[in-house]
Amino acid sequence: MNSWDDYRYMIHLHRHRTMSAVARVLGSNVATVSRRIEKISEAYGFPVFFKRADGWEANPDMLPLLGIVDEFERKLHVESNNLRAGRSDQVARITIGCPDVVTSHVLLPGLRGDGGLPARTELNFLSRAFETGLGPCDIVLSYGRPEQGRLIARRAGHLTYRLYRHREAAPGSGWVALEPAVDGFGGIQIGWTHFGVPPVMRLPKLEHAADAMVKLRQSGPLPDVLASTRPDLEPIPHSPVYQADLWLKFHESRRGDLAIHRAADWIVGCFRALS
Repeated sequence: MNSWDDYRYMIHLHRHRTMSAVARVLGSNVATVSRRIEKISEAYGFPVFFKRADGWEANPDMLPLLGIVDEFERKLHVESNNLRAGRSDQVARITIGCPDVVTSHVLLPGLRGDGGLPARTELNFLSRAFETGLGPCDIVLSYGRPEQGRLIARRAGHLTYRLYRHREAAPGSGWVALEPAVDGFGGIQIGWTHFGVPPVMRLPKLEHAADAMVKLRQSGPLPDVLASTRPDLEPIPHSPVYQADLWLKFHESRRGDLAIHRAADWIVGCFRALS
């Protein structure tokens, strides 16, 4: 019979797919995670995980058990957070995954606004731009409404993207964009439609793109909330506009988690403060 600790190692490897990530989450180390998974495999008499090119994948025979463990652990979080929520000396911990531009230009400004910080809640932020799934997060903010999975979804707000240029940009000086993997995103597509040629530079984050536009005196698509912090940039006349809706989602097993709902209400309030 495996201990609950064994199940925790398994469910986190199933979620995160790398032993280094499991070690970080559980405050352990890779060697301990590896030994634990090996011992669990020995106990069952077959490999519980297989090593793939993109990480560890659960043996299909383990999926029903892992589903039960996942549900149980999430319900533990709900009851634990609700217990803390009822006490003035306790703090609930919520991890929010969202694009960097949302963290820096929507949520962090909300800490200074009327929305304030959710009561008795510790917030941790992870950088997640276009990934699907919750991963290690309690709440994820992503572009577009999730179409499948056991998730509760709520529209949080939107970011308006348009084309900007350096005030001294020369005609035909080129434009910058994010990595090719996100070329299909509407906020980047307006650049392709307008300029009609490949970007002269690719960057991993919108903040980097804005910095490059300033330093190189070039153009590119940016959300208004970011471009407004760069006085050297101005909207391109008659620029196409793209409204990118952001949806807040969490696992349906957390439906009754008071800390989740407090954090969700705060996030929506931060977006409302932009208007």
